[in-house]
Amino acid sequence: MVLNLIHFALACVLAYTIFYAVHYRDKNDEETDLNNSTETTSEEIYHADMSHVIPEEQLMHRVLDKRFVIGEIITVGRVATIRKGVDVTTGSNVVIKLAHPDVSGEIAHFLENEYHSYLLLRTEDTADVDVGIPHVFHFGAYGGYTFLVMEMLGSTLHDLKEWTGKNKLFKKTIAKIAMQAIDTFDYIHSKGVMIQDIDAKNMAIGNSMETMNKIYVFDFASSIPIPQEHMVKSDLIGFGLVLLDLNGVEFPTMTSSSTGQIITNTDEIVEQLMQEWNENYVKELYMQSDIPEIFKEYFDYLTSLKTDEHVDYKVLKVTFMAALTPADLKKESLGILDAML
Repeated sequence: MVLNLIHFALACVLAYTIFYAVHYRDKNDEETDLNNSTETTSEEIYHADMSHVIPEEQLMHRVLDKRFVIGEIITVGRVATIRKGVDVTTGSNVVIKLAHPDVSGEIAHFLENEYHSYLLLRTEDTADVDVGIPHVFHFGAYGGYTFLVMEMLGSTLHDLKEWTGKNKLFKKTIAKIAMQAIDTFDYIHSKGVMIQDIDAKNMAIGNSMETMNKIYVFDFASSIPIPQEHMVKSDLIGFGLVLLDLNGVEFPTMTSSSTGQIITNTDEIVEQLMQEWNENYVKELYMQSDIPEIFKEYFDYLTSLKTDEHVDYKVLKVTFMAALTPADLKKESLGILDAML
């Protein structure tokens, strides 16, 4: 039965690929290639195709770079729309991120910024590094949009939390996610990149049998060069708050320091905490968790760092190891999904 389902799925992928290859690959819509163009300036790129903006509802099945077929919408954000896509040369599913044409000013360059971050993090020397950074395949301009094509990932950590039916991941899963992600943050920071936007919706497992227990960090649109070494701890503090949310901790309402209004949205509360740390509030959070002593140690270490101190990522990993048994720490038992069963 299982083999029949696998064969059926493979047949569907093959048929889907052939269909798009035959019907769409030869479309001749104009496209500006940002990967290989050395004569086009950044400003010319953003104005190259604005005279003819293709309505978003007409983007379905359009072809980018003669290989990436635009598919259905996954989600629509403030500055970009995320769509499914297919690479007709390989049959692989991809993600296509299209910036809204009306985005202007400095924020208009966010996809270019994200693209260069991926290039920096996904260089040839990462071939032997088990790092959770997705591959980026293409960056260009088409029909009034700048776009980025990247590897399709699996469920986000936010999705996994909801999938449990209990709106929480348990301590073994939390610890395994933390240990893996801390290694990835260590690598990202070692490349001089500060992520800034740490969110359970921006972290996911892989999209294959080989990668479904691997944690990926994505969405570097808000990333910046690390201004001062000690400032990377803000990424790690943000990650700690994300872990608390994944552990089912309820975030009490908070008063905004800038507007005086009551904040109820978890994302906004996290943003407020990153701007103005409230030790008592955070203590109230981690005391609700399955592993309060571990979260206390994690946050205490990060907030105690002086401006001239570097983060010791091994200390952070060892902190979460305390939540696992010796059997849990065996390499073959470190799977994220295994810990959820």
